[in-house]
Amino acid sequence: MTDSAKSFYNLLTKYRMALFGFATIWIFFRHVFFFNLESYGMIDFITQIGDCGVDIFLFLSGFGCFYSYRNNLDISLFYKKRTIRILPTVVLLLVSFSLIDCFFWGNSIKNLFSPFRYFYSIYAVYWFIGAIIFFYLSFPLLYKVVSRHPLQTVLVSYIIAVICVYIINVVDINITKSLNLYFARIPIFILGIVFAKYNTLFNRKRAILILTFISIPLLFILPKDYQRIAYSVFSIGIISVLPNFFDYTPHIVNRGVSKIGECSFEFYIIHIFAFNHALVKIFFVNDLPFLGGGVSLVVIVFVSFLFHKLITVIQEKMKCFLI
Repeated sequence: MTDSAKSFYNLLTKYRMALFGFATIWIFFRHVFFFNLESYGMIDFITQIGDCGVDIFLFLSGFGCFYSYRNNLDISLFYKKRTIRILPTVVLLLVSFSLIDCFFWGNSIKNLFSPFRYFYSIYAVYWFIGAIIFFYLSFPLLYKVVSRHPLQTVLVSYIIAVICVYIINVVDINITKSLNLYFARIPIFILGIVFAKYNTLFNRKRAILILTFISIPLLFILPKDYQRIAYSVFSIGIISVLPNFFDYTPHIVNRGVSKIGECSFEFYIIHIFAFNHALVKIFFVNDLPFLGGGVSLVVIVFVSFLFHKLITVIQEKMKCFLI
């Protein structure tokens, strides 16, 4: 690893949680825009492409998985760690949401024990859970393929993404629509693994900058399902710049954004539930732009932080049995 690559790797590692936090906030305001709760005028174009926050999540996940797996190369240990990371969060939150639906929205108590309901929630409603499970399960194979054929794997991932999105749209079966979200994110997860293995790619700042600017028009002119594929290129540019930005921002800002990053997985699931059940609407006032988004963001962060603390205790207990 060259000195400049090592320097950027250290920055990326140092501000990893801050990057997660930034992505979390961006996704939140993307959904504010998506649900037409508030307009931010001239910066609406930034919130409109907030789905890039998901790509930042997945890039960092692929990046982190590479080092976690490379340092041990134990498949069973890798899966145990991912299980401890995901299972308590998913079970606790989805069961909690089912209880809320039963007692406050009048849904049948049978839904609480419906495997299909939980499967559909993971697959479609909270699709990020399904996507991250899919990528984690396939990671050991992806690790081997990327290690041997990095460039070819990246190219094939884009081809697969485009072809699969096209087929799903042509077939037009409602239940398969969510798969577009999965296939469109294959390239960014692969890129996370590739950039982890070849850190010197971050040194090619001019190439990254050119590709980032070329991708910007595609984020707005392509059909939505293909825009998601283009997000991967733009997100690499964002990731290559943000660590340097955080190196100059006040410590208190970095610490606050990092705290959000620590509970980002819980936040993602909770905020989707809040938007889908219109719970955030109570904070929005038409005459006070930014207030509704700011207040609801703080409330959801607080709830997510509490769940994160509880889940952390559960995860520590699970480690005693599984690792």
